[in-house]
Amino acid sequence: MAASLPNPKTRMTPQWIEQAVRQNPWTKLENGNWRSPPVRLSYPHLFKPVQQQQTLKPGETPNMKHEVTLLFCGPVDHAPWLAEWTEMCGREFPGCVTPQGQVVGLHAPWRMQDEKCMKYEGYVPGNIFMKCTSNFKPQVVMPGALAADGTRAFNPVVDESLVYSGVWAMLTLNFYVFGKNPPQPKKGVKFGIQNVIIIAPDEKFGGGGGTDPTQDFAGVTIDASTDFSVMMASAPIAGGMMPAASPMSIMPAATPVGLGMPSLAPAAAMMPIHALPAAAPALTPDQEMLRDIGLPYGHSPRGAL
Repeated sequence: MAASLPNPKTRMTPQWIEQAVRQNPWTKLENGNWRSPPVRLSYPHLFKPVQQQQTLKPGETPNMKHEVTLLFCGPVDHAPWLAEWTEMCGREFPGCVTPQGQVVGLHAPWRMQDEKCMKYEGYVPGNIFMKCTSNFKPQVVMPGALAADGTRAFNPVVDESLVYSGVWAMLTLNFYVFGKNPPQPKKGVKFGIQNVIIIAPDEKFGGGGGTDPTQDFAGVTIDASTDFSVMMASAPIAGGMMPAASPMSIMPAATPVGLGMPSLAPAAAMMPIHALPAAAPALTPDQEMLRDIGLPYGHSPRGAL
């Protein structure tokens, strides 16, 4: 854990993060779900559910759910989903939204990373985090290879070690109401997990043994083609192939976005992060993949150009 100063613990530069989130903002899909911008995962439990209650009463059945905490980074505009969330709160809980549009008496689905940045790695002041759950196991995929016909498959993630605290991902989420029937002290509207796509590796939060991994794995050769690449294409996450007739991008052309939420404190600038090594003249396979799908490719997700 961080000792005295917030530790973003990332190999991505602020420029990479800013460009990635600006190009891929929150988007409402045709099926009613929301697709998130790039986030980092914290405490992911996507393959096996975990108990939600801290303590159980005698004879009480554990409430088991799949869950993950989303760490938002950079200049993310949350206004699009916030408007729908506020409207839904007013519809489901009459009297809990003021004429000025402020939600009162309900649980907010987000908190500020400032609360935990001095204790946990990856939490950056000025950004929000969100805990999302699901009663069902979500689909977790990653981009497959680009075929000769310009289509790309999304492959299920079978190696659970690829989904760790610190990895970059995007999610599709849906709103659901809780605590209404029967009435509960904690009630409101929050996001539930639908699907997850792993988009880029990064530093792992938390750490493990006490030895230096750069020494443990010195001399190991890894083919670049075995590394997964960044981002999916401009379609809702689904099985099968994706057409690539238009330029491959997760979202439509970027539009100017603001900082933070109307009801939250303005987002602070990202903390200074050490820049990655200068890029070599020739692009790596990962950089070529990023370039092909319309994402920043000046910095390799592995940080070794």
